[in-house]
Amino acid sequence: EAYLTSGYETKAEIGFIGSVYENIWPYRKKLVDWLTKTYGDKFEHFGQDGKIRLDALNKLCGTLKIVVGDSVRSPNYWSNRIYEVTGRGGFLIHPMTEGLAEEFTPYKHFVPYKFGDFAGLKEIIDFYLSHEKEREAIRLAGFEYCKANYTYQIRVREMLRVLKERGIV
Repeated sequence: EAYLTSGYETKAEIGFIGSVYENIWPYRKKLVDWLTKTYGDKFEHFGQDGKIRLDALNKLCGTLKIVVGDSVRSPNYWSNRIYEVTGRGGFLIHPMTEGLAEEFTPYKHFVPYKFGDFAGLKEIIDFYLSHEKEREAIRLAGFEYCKANYTYQIRVREMLRVLKERGIV
């Protein structure tokens, strides 16, 4: 769904998109609760039921000024929301995860923060809320990069190349 649009009905400027399973990954609830307490009406949690997809997700990513991401902490693992948010034109702030900088360039395609550092996250959010030019440059660079490298068509082509290289197909 790599196209730019906007027009999602919300007053929020900052959002978190995704489910919260406190028993599996308690940090996410802490993050969403902290964002709610810190930013009040400027923040909204979207997609708790997993139903925000397709054009609605594109509109949401293009409407919010900032999307805060999260992934279960594990080296070389991160949520597909990184691809979904950047590939739909969202400005993403995400915890730095080992290996992520090999896929996306920090401060060029997304903005990292130190996992669990809510004071640092607040500084980053506040900075980018008030620096539209910098935010837009990263948002658009992330979109173009993701569109050029990570659409399903591109990834399937790469998967088939690897399978052929290994004599599987």
